[in-house]
Amino acid sequence: MNYKIDTRPIWDAYRSGCCCPLCQVQEEVERRQLGLYLNEAVMEPVYRTEVNKSGFCARHAGELAAMKTADKNSCGLALQLSTRSAYVRGALKATHSAKAAKREAERAAALASSCVICAHTDDAMERYAETAARMYAREPDFSKLFAGAKAYCLSHYALLLAHSGKAGNKTRELCSDAYKIMDNALCHAVDNLDKYCALFDYRGASGGDAPAVRAAVPDALKLLK
Repeated sequence: MNYKIDTRPIWDAYRSGCCCPLCQVQEEVERRQLGLYLNEAVMEPVYRTEVNKSGFCARHAGELAAMKTADKNSCGLALQLSTRSAYVRGALKATHSAKAAKREAERAAALASSCVICAHTDDAMERYAETAARMYAREPDFSKLFAGAKAYCLSHYALLLAHSGKAGNKTRELCSDAYKIMDNALCHAVDNLDKYCALFDYRGASGGDAPAVRAAVPDALKLLK
C-alpha cells in the first residue's frame, strides 16, 4: 500500500465508510479554504486580488461569518468584503435602455455567482478525482475499498466518470464499480422513500419505522446533489 501525503485524504475517506467518500474529501478541502480566508490569506496580495474579483458565494460567506471567533478574524473578513465591495462598485455601470440593462444584468449575475472558495474547491476536487482513478489502477488495496463504497452523490459520481480514463486499462472496471455503487444506492433510496411515504398512508404501513426509513428524505437529498 502506497500511503502518500497527497492520497491520504482519499484513503481516509474511503476507509471511513461514509456515504460518499468524495463528499468527505470535499468537506476537508472547504474547511482548509475557509480557514485560509480567515487567517493568512487576508493580507496576501494574491489572495486579496482573487477575493476582489470573485468574492464569496452566499453559503461560504455565511460559513466565514459563523467561523469568525476573534476580533482579528472579524476584521480580516470585513477587510476582504470592503475591497470586494469596492471592486463590484467599480465594475457596475448605470444603464438607460432595456438592451444595455440586459447586458448589465448578465455582468451583475456573473459577479453575484462567482466564489473564490468554490473555484479553489472545484479545482481541488478535479485533482482528487483524477488521483482516485490513478490509485484504482495502481493500488489493489484501494480498488477493493473503492468497490466497497456505500454510495456516491450524483455530482461526485459524474466527476469520477469524467476522470475514469486516468485509470488506464482499469477504466472499464472503475466505471463498472462506480455504476454498481450508484445503482445500489439509488435502489435503496427509492425503497426507503417508498416506505417513508407509506407511513402517511391511512391504511397503515408495516416495517417502515426503521431508522433508514425515517432518514430517507435527507439521505436522498445527499445522494442526489
